[in-house]
Amino acid sequence: THIRNADGSPFRFRPYQRVPAADLFNPQVASVALRQFSGAGKTYLFTTAYCYAVQQLKLQVGKMFPAENLTADYFRKKLMPVIYSTPIVSGLPMTKDNELFKSWENGATITGVGANSGGRIRTLEIDICDADEIDAIEQDKGDEGDKLGAFLWRSRGRKRQHHWISSYPSKRGHSKID
Repeated sequence: THIRNADGSPFRFRPYQRVPAADLFNPQVASVALRQFSGAGKTYLFTTAYCYAVQQLKLQVGKMFPAENLTADYFRKKLMPVIYSTPIVSGLPMTKDNELFKSWENGATITGVGANSGGRIRTLEIDICDADEIDAIEQDKGDEGDKLGAFLWRSRGRKRQHHWISSYPSKRGHSKID
């Protein structure tokens, strides 16, 4: 009831979001993978979870899209409007408010990367690895390895490790989630 939509109205889970939402921070669940149609609320579900991770758990969150410009768009158009509209999070003093890095005095951070930014991925130290649109991540022979695997590896050694992946596959039966 404390989390707000970008327009300031109270956030309400859709019926099919309740089970995944309960699993996002469940220590018995290693990862949550959602393969759903566009507009189902995958990205928004994770965005609201960020509010809890920042305000209550004080965790370090990493968000990855296939390209860094998509991550910047997500921060600007989806993440920050929800954070600014949610009083329990917007009231927390921020120490940094850069385009792809947000940090708060309580120690929580949210860092955005693109799968096309191998160097940035390798420097992350995060508790939550949230990879969106994973079926759009492109690999070629010149790459340094599995981009999704490298991102998920960045939570190793952390007391709390949460892996969230989602996609809307464009080809039937060809999702990395399957």
